Parts: sequence; structure tokens; C-alpha cells
Amino acid sequence: MRGHVNLKDAVDRSITFHDKSRNRVYKLNDQTAKLFVRPRGWHLPEAHILIDGEPATGCLVDFGLYFFHNYAKFRQTQGSGFGPFFYLPKMEHSREAKIWNSVFERAEKMAGIERGSIRATVLIETLPAVFQMNEILYELRDHSVGLNCGRWDYIFSYVKTFQSHPDRLLPDRVLVGMGQHFMRSYSDLLIRTCHKRGVHAMGGMAAQIPIRDDPKANEMALDLVRKDKLRESSWAELLSWTRLSSPAAPPLLRKVAAQAVIYNIWRQRNNVLHNSVHLSPLVIFKMVDRELRNIISSRRHRKRWQRLMLLWIR
Repeated sequence: MRGHVNLKDAVDRSITFHDKSRNRVYKLNDQTAKLFVRPRGWHLPEAHILIDGEPATGCLVDFGLYFFHNYAKFRQTQGSGFGPFFYLPKMEHSREAKIWNSVFERAEKMAGIERGSIRATVLIETLPAVFQMNEILYELRDHSVGLNCGRWDYIFSYVKTFQSHPDRLLPDRVLVGMGQHFMRSYSDLLIRTCHKRGVHAMGGMAAQIPIRDDPKANEMALDLVRKDKLRESSWAELLSWTRLSSPAAPPLLRKVAAQAVIYNIWRQRNNVLHNSVHLSPLVIFKMVDRELRNIISSRRHRKRWQRLMLLWIR
């Protein structure tokens, strides 16, 4: 219940924490990230609430309490007319996604809000779910934001599923990361599936955190994060993204944007290496924006290019 009190305070923007040992008070900034609530997995019960003598399903209790107490305020202050937003873990089958979709639709009807207002990102962190990503996205349909790699739990699920198969033996888990072929295949499949279905693909969280008191250890941690994220941004993912089509971003606009970004990042790399000139991300973005506008303007008389400027400005 304390967790739900904290969630309500976060939506109301009244949440604070006083660290007495450091004599510091923490509170929300004026600008914050959108709040995504992660309910418990389907396998966890809520022992304090009984239904017909049996413990209630924990994730449904989490959803119900949070939605009932916060949906109106969240939509007003954070969701811009949409929401609330959820992060669904531990899914193993598309039928679980179908249940979630039914729960979302029932809640929207009860609250009198538009169908599809509730949005959810699904964590793909079990071996069975990897083979049902298309089905999971289909079952959630109007409520789906995308999929995210839950890499560490996926390794655990792989070990647990194949524990009796000698030909699937893995080394110590600390030696298994996203560089291994089967982990890379899992990540690539998630990205391709999301791009095919027009939703967001997230490569997962890097486990390293900043270490303030040890500059050397901190640099090592940041280097691991950097390598992890660079591993995700391969040419295969970029080419997959450029081939996607949507009313707001047709393939031609994506290709031109990718070309402008790659060129300006390459130019900035040369400036750093050869001229010791460091430009801020905002300056680089303005250079990309100017170049892309120039490219579109120079070809505006061609039929395929006529609407690209309006789409880019939007």
C-alpha cells in the first residue's frame, strides 16, 4: 500500500523524500519523464485480498488500485488526454496479453474514456514469449506501445527452460551477455518484429550505474554502457528503420534523415579527432535540421518530395 501511496503522490506531484543521513530533501523537477507503472507478474498473488477464499492476482490488484485513484489526474497532468501508461512484465503467452487487453477495455469503459487511451509496453523476458511477439502485439492492438528486451530475466528463463538439456548448457551467467549469438538473435528478432508492426522497439537496460566516488570505475561503467548501446545501433537496425512506412514518416524521409544524421556525426567525429572541436548535441541537431531542409527544398519540384518538408517540420 505504501507503494500505491507513493504512486498517487507522484501523479499529484507532491512526492518527496528526506534523506536524514545526508540532510537532503528530494522532490520532482518541473519537467519529468512520463510515469509508467509496472504491475507484478501474473505468477504473484496478493495475500491480503481474498476472492472466494483465494488470494487475488497481484497484477490485477496493482492495476485496479492505481487506475482507479489516478487515471483522471494522470490524463490531465501527464498524459495529454491519454493514459495511464503501464509496463507489463513476465508474460509467457499471447493469451496473457489478451487478458490484459480485456482488463484495459473494461477499465476504459468504466471510466468513460476513449478506447485505446491506456497504453502498455511489454517486457519480453521469457523464452516462450520470444516466439509469440507478433501474437502479443496483436492481442494488445490499440493499447500497445512496443516491446522491450528484459535481457537478464531472459537468460534466467533460458537456463530454467533448458536445464535438463545437456546440449543447451551455458557458462556462468555473468559471462553471458548481449554479445552471445543467441542473445543477439533474440534482440534482433524483437527489433524486426516491432518495426514490422509499427511500434517501438527497446533494446533493454544496461545494468551499469555511475560511480561518483571512483572516476576510474565510473569511466569503466560508462564505457560498458556505451558499448552496449552501440551494439544495438547496428546497420541492420538502421536499414530496417529506413524501410518502414507510416503516414508521418515515409521511407524516403527516413532515408534522407538517416543520411543527414550519419554525415553530421561523421563530420563531428573528424572535428574531435583532428581539430579538437566539440559541438553540443543541440548544435549538431540544428546542422542536421538545416541540411535536411536544404535537401528537401532543392528537390521540392519532384512529386515524391512535395510533402516531405511539411512532414519534417511536424
